Amino acid sequence: PVTITEGNGMKLAATSGAATFSSTIQSTTAKFTNLHNGYLPYVSTDGLADSGVYYSGTNVGILQNNPQALLHIGSELSVSEGIIRLSTSNIGGGGRSWEIGVRATIDTYDYGFRIKDAGMSTPAFFIAINSGNVGIGTTNPNAKLEVLNNSAGVNNLIQLTNTQTVPNQNHGSAIYFKGYYKNAIISAFQNPQAQTGGDLQLQTIS
Repeated sequence: PVTITEGNGMKLAATSGAATFSSTIQSTTAKFTNLHNGYLPYVSTDGLADSGVYYSGTNVGILQNNPQALLHIGSELSVSEGIIRLSTSNIGGGGRSWEIGVRATIDTYDYGFRIKDAGMSTPAFFIAINSGNVGIGTTNPNAKLEVLNNSAGVNNLIQLTNTQTVPNQNHGSAIYFKGYYKNAIISAFQNPQAQTGGDLQLQTIS
């Protein structure tokens, strides 16, 4: 049989043979006055309240009550950050986190889109606002693509590799520049038949 008694809270008891199981449920008064349409509620000390998650019926917003995509994080109208952090750890206890998104202007990145190791000060990849310039190792790219490495010694900032090993055809790596009237190419071109041996070449192409 199941017995329910009232007193200081509510007591629920269930008896099966010689064993008796009981639990006391303290009475609470939930408040619903802080809830608004569309928001996912959470339990606070005052009852249920709006969380920062909003569902429009098709899109989900986090700190955003007018989501413009299936998932919309942050807002242009209030102080918020559209950042996703991805974290991992291994069995030995070592962990790492990466961030992707847009920071507010509390730092020096000025709304630029970045991909960043959370343990490093400078984003690994950065797209500047307005100009659209891309920086690798810099948050102030002065060209469509700027690669910066602030370390001593010879560094492979950009490496082009062609793994083709068929001996009877030309192969190599090249950077191609396309202009309005002329095109140019910088290449390390391997031509086994002419025995050029991978020499660096700069050519202007009509």
